[in-house]
Amino acid sequence: MATLSENPERATAQELLLKYQSLCNTLFNRSLMPKWICDCTTLSYLEVNEKAIEHYGFSREEFLKMSPFDICHPEEHQALKEFINEGSLETFNRKVRHIKRSGEVLFVEVTVYQIPYKEKEAILIIADDITETLSLERQLFHERLNKQLEINRITIDIQEKERAVIGKELHDNVNQMLTTAKVYLEHVLDNMQQRSLLKNAMNIVNSSIEEIRKLSRRLVPPSLGDISLKDAICDLADSIEVVKKYSVLLGISKLDESDLSDGLKLTIFRILQEQLNNILKYAEATEIKISLNQNPTSLILTIQDNGKGFNTNCSSKGIGIRNITNRAHAYNGKVNINSAPGEGCTLFVHFILSH
Repeated sequence: MATLSENPERATAQELLLKYQSLCNTLFNRSLMPKWICDCTTLSYLEVNEKAIEHYGFSREEFLKMSPFDICHPEEHQALKEFINEGSLETFNRKVRHIKRSGEVLFVEVTVYQIPYKEKEAILIIADDITETLSLERQLFHERLNKQLEINRITIDIQEKERAVIGKELHDNVNQMLTTAKVYLEHVLDNMQQRSLLKNAMNIVNSSIEEIRKLSRRLVPPSLGDISLKDAICDLADSIEVVKKYSVLLGISKLDESDLSDGLKLTIFRILQEQLNNILKYAEATEIKISLNQNPTSLILTIQDNGKGFNTNCSSKGIGIRNITNRAHAYNGKVNINSAPGEGCTLFVHFILSH
């Protein structure tokens, strides 16, 4: 039999193979990412690198008694079983959750390759810890969301100030001029024969004064420092019920206004005002139910009518609904609308209260 020294070519090939294996072992063990070699049949770990031991907190001996199921989050087990049953072990890449020895949950991107290992089929598993990356992405998302909410609130504040200026101008200036004109007309009316024309003019002036009074009342928000949100809602409901066409049922439960910011209270009032306006214009309703319920963590405003209803898929982008949605979002609120033709409409606005 020929020895290795008698077969230099074979000796050289074996030396190269040994060097290659040594290089692979070095690259495996010194990798900056956790790596394992796993038996294709039993799924037990055959080898583990230093980074996996350091990062996960298990010793080499412990790892060699484990399988991928032992470090996968329980909610990931079903997906892992399906992957194994499919038998597609050649390549695999997905985001999963791993659990360290300490119990800390990691988000990792796992890549799997099928490889030969010591004359058997095995799989190489590489885990890239993306926990910090995902955390930063979530933080950035929330920062962007909060910035957008702040922009929405500032926009609403500017709109409210503009409305207040217009309402005050109508009340203080235009209404005063009309009132003065009314006084003059009353004086002339007492001293002239053609009173019918003057009476018509007087009626127009009176109607103008009343319309401006209503308009200024709608434009200028209630001073919730002088009047409570509950009283403002009651006044709004009363102003609708005066027109005998509507029955308004009002229910306010466990409302603690000291927990609510002025901005949130004004938002609730404006949403109610907007939806009532929608009902009066379009719903052809006879009954309106308003409820405002508060608990330690949330506030729910419900406005229901027995009107003709509408298809929410077609009407969800109307200006009125957009205004309501934008106002609600600015104060951690979500809007839900239940309606169908002939079945009335129920508007739910759910605010999360932050303390």
